[in-house]
Amino acid sequence: MARNKKKKQGRSAILIFVEGETEQAYFNSFKKNFELYGVAIVSILKGSGDWIDKAKNQARRNPKYSGYKAANTFVIFDKNGNTKEELEDMFEKAKSEGVKVGFSNNSIEVWLLAHFEQINRGFKSQRELERNLTSYLGTPYVKGNVKQIDKIVQNIRQALYNTSNVTSINLDYQTTNISDIINEIWSNP
Repeated sequence: MARNKKKKQGRSAILIFVEGETEQAYFNSFKKNFELYGVAIVSILKGSGDWIDKAKNQARRNPKYSGYKAANTFVIFDKNGNTKEELEDMFEKAKSEGVKVGFSNNSIEVWLLAHFEQINRGFKSQRELERNLTSYLGTPYVKGNVKQIDKIVQNIRQALYNTSNVTSINLDYQTTNISDIINEIWSNP
């Protein structure tokens, strides 16, 4: 006899493209912990380059993503090795195509650290970000570690508060607008 499973009312379909394993682990954990049934997380890990084009091409080639509208499409990435000009081109392309960008300067670890402490515009090195995460987690921080990410996501509301002064994308100082993306996903009917 089959079990009857009650399903929560689904949200409008949201497609989130992520460029790294840590971003993928984070958004999968976010989806799982907050029961976001209408959200699909898609990895675009391969290589570097224009993440907006990669996301569009992947969506176009895969029939299961054909029903998603640009208004419900998000691309999450960080600075990595991209130049200022490359990043500005991607931001402009995303804006013109109605794709929303979740960006962290210099890395996703800025957003992760915000789950524990206030983020300011001054730069912390990657090593310092990881050292601080290690301190809060009580175990060495490992990029993409699902158990660690699950623990971090539990403090998401604190991260929303802790990034309130660094949500405008700026390539000249440490920023992250992931909180805007989280809030938009939560408010999606």
